[in-house]
Amino acid sequence: MRKLQLLFISLVALSCSNDSDETEQIAEMGFPFKVTVISSQSIDGTDTYTYFQNDLEKGAEDPSNPKNLNEELNLTNKFQGVKILNEYLSFQSNNLEETYLAIKNLNTNGIDKTIAISNTETVPDSNYTPSVTVGSKTIGFSYNSVENQWNLTSYDYKSNVIKSSAYTENQQGLGSSTLTISGKYLLYGYLDYDQRQDNGEPSKFIDIYEWSTLTILKTINVSGYLFFVADAPNLAMQKNGSFKIIDFTTNKTRYEGNNNLLIASDQFNLGTISSSKIRVNNRSTYGYIPGILNFSTGETTYFDIQNLIESLTDLPGPTNLDIIRSEVELQNEIAVITYQYYTTSDEYKYGVVFVDKNATVLANTELQNFPSFIYINK
Repeated sequence: MRKLQLLFISLVALSCSNDSDETEQIAEMGFPFKVTVISSQSIDGTDTYTYFQNDLEKGAEDPSNPKNLNEELNLTNKFQGVKILNEYLSFQSNNLEETYLAIKNLNTNGIDKTIAISNTETVPDSNYTPSVTVGSKTIGFSYNSVENQWNLTSYDYKSNVIKSSAYTENQQGLGSSTLTISGKYLLYGYLDYDQRQDNGEPSKFIDIYEWSTLTILKTINVSGYLFFVADAPNLAMQKNGSFKIIDFTTNKTRYEGNNNLLIASDQFNLGTISSSKIRVNNRSTYGYIPGILNFSTGETTYFDIQNLIESLTDLPGPTNLDIIRSEVELQNEIAVITYQYYTTSDEYKYGVVFVDKNATVLANTELQNFPSFIYINK
């Protein structure tokens, strides 16, 4: 692994600015947050993978030797369902009889050993497939063949406690539902075919729960919007040409506006939300380019990756670079980007880079394997 290369560039024109002072302070002290990158490698060219945990302490250090998560978590099955939810990294695989889970807390590095949950015993007369795993709970959908109802079901595999919330047939939302957790909240988006919009399409709703108890708190009508992103207590909803951000605990609108870059959900997406900023991503020839929308001013700034391109000396050309994932640490306005590219020798290389809003590459390091996920641990 190539050592982490610090590429701090003096900001002569901005030497007297606050931004320059902040950049110089980061150069001296290191980044005030920890980044974990989960990378993967195919086993003998199959669809089974070995997963690795790469920790970058304060950014300005070499990542620790990658932890082999297959060995650490005893991943003996084909775990296609890999997710990071809150601070929990989970691996999941399902069959009709059992659900296999392996869970690790990325903040504490605490491990739950691989467990097998009996689907038929957990929810009798149901076909249960958990969708999300948080803490010691798996939460997903089940269909009760006796009552002919879809249920949102929570199973605590440590206490063996099951909780369910029933839905009617028209509220199953198959093929269009969204299930996500942010903070203490679970948000479930669905279509209601009993209630139609003016254009004849089914109405769209989001039910908001406390995920720990599956207690429903409220229902929000989001008809007309394509999709949503939750970063509790904020909810960002997008449709063609516009979006708005609300505080779903108070129902107050925090921002509503138009942006000619918001064309369609497959070209633009939203992410983490802070007090007055939201991470945005816009499609480019390299993949999704991260940016920051300040919804106090309405201004959007995208991170320029030109310095990254110029720093990769064995990159044959800019079109060979692919951005895999990106996250933005909004407080300090630093983007963390994972990437891959072909070298002049036709070999794949992978890496993770830290970029500030002035398009300065602050740190760049190679990774041994394909970088699948980024987790920022403040």
